[in-house]
Amino acid sequence: CSNVSAPVNAVFGTTPATPVITPSGPLTFCSGDSVVLTSSPATSYLWNPGSTNAQTIIVKNSGTYYVETGNGTGCTATSLPVTVTVLPNTPTPVITASGPLTFCSGDSVILTSSPAASYNWSPGAQTTQSITIHTAGTYFVEADNGNNCSSVSTPVTVTINAVPATPTIGASGPLTFCAGDSVVLTASAAGSYHWYANGEPTQSITVTASGNYYVETGNGTGCTASSTPVSVTVNAVPSTPVVSASGPLTFCDGDSGVLTASAAASYQWYPGGQTTQSITVIASGNYYVETGNGSCTAQSTTMAVTVLPRPAVPC
Repeated sequence: CSNVSAPVNAVFGTTPATPVITPSGPLTFCSGDSVVLTSSPATSYLWNPGSTNAQTIIVKNSGTYYVETGNGTGCTATSLPVTVTVLPNTPTPVITASGPLTFCSGDSVILTSSPAASYNWSPGAQTTQSITIHTAGTYFVEADNGNNCSSVSTPVTVTINAVPATPTIGASGPLTFCAGDSVVLTASAAGSYHWYANGEPTQSITVTASGNYYVETGNGTGCTASSTPVSVTVNAVPSTPVVSASGPLTFCDGDSGVLTASAAASYQWYPGGQTTQSITVIASGNYYVETGNGSCTAQSTTMAVTVLPRPAVPC
């Protein structure tokens, strides 16, 4: 005995073609970048990992990605996987300076990057860890840790101020003179002055002592220039000479007196102009001597000589 069931209709769907993934760029890139993975056309999509059901996905993380596509019949196909590698970026380099970033023309500063595998400075394209700067500008460094994932430092600005012109010194008179005299030294015009060795801040100074004098001038930017030194020589003045007389300073006409100066290198008597240590006086007058030590002179006090007329010869 047998019986027949009701019939069932079996429908077999068509399996879709294996999907192909196309990347928009390299599958290996630096952190912060991305790649777009696009599946070949299908009716439905399911990406792994992530479960995204769009035809394209944006990938920012390392991993192995594949897509499962459908054609609406309930049948699916799975792509070959693609591997995305995200490389770490180089830490942002830090620039340190060996000194102030504002300085005077003729000076310099050394800029040094924090350690990395390679360096590229701008401007200048130097590839060392440290560079020496002589020119004003804004500087930064691009550092790389060896996998072509570089980072750029915060820029630093270097300012270079102009140095003033070298000052000159003018003198009001001879630079060699005797003690008790002086000379005025005057610097060429500038914004500020500092004299050595007395530290005066004026354009002119009065010098009364021997020494080498120079001036440092400024232009208001913190930069200075120094003059060539001038040498001032102050010679000692000899001791005041003493005049002694051989006898009375008042005597009769026809007699004479001898005036003698204390020892010195040279003598000049007034009046008369004699140049000996002693002179014979036969006329009334005020006599003094000027003695010298080779460069400077000193003057004695005046001695008054009186010559009295003799009376007429008696008859």
